[in-house]
Parts: sequence; structure tokens; C-alpha cells
Amino acid sequence: MLKRKHELNYRRATERFERCKYCLHKKWVPIMSCASGPDSILRYDWRCEVIGLDNSNKYGIRNDHVCDEYTRGNHETISTDL
Repeated sequence: MLKRKHELNYRRATERFERCKYCLHKKWVPIMSCASGPDSILRYDWRCEVIGLDNSNKYGIRNDHVCDEYTRGNHETISTDL
């Protein structure tokens, strides 16, 4: 596990509406190939701005997980579109 995920206590969510799925930090980013040209996109995947947007699988997030940044109740990080 990444050090940043460990610091933020990234874990499986127990509450239905308390998940990464509703966080505004979640971004759909292109995963680029390391071996190919600069415009080589392998796939798209979810990443968190707080944890990091790098290409490694370690930076991937899941919709059914949550971190302390979300559960603190910061209204800027929580999407109200349900």
C-alpha cells in the first residue's frame, strides 16, 4: 500500500453514501504507456488528487472505499449530486 493511502487510512467503506464514489477529488485520468510514444494511452482509470494521479496501479482507487479526507466532513470534497 502507498504511504499516502496508509496516512489517509484508505479502507473499504461501511456506509452506503460515505465512499470515494461521491468525492470531488476522484478523477478519470488516462494511463500512459511507459515503453511507447508520448501519445500512447493504455487505458483510463480512476485516481484521487489527494493520493496521487500517477500511472502505477498502486494509485488506483475503488468506488466502494473511503479515506479520512472524505470522512472528516470537508464540504468542498463531498459531491452533493446523488
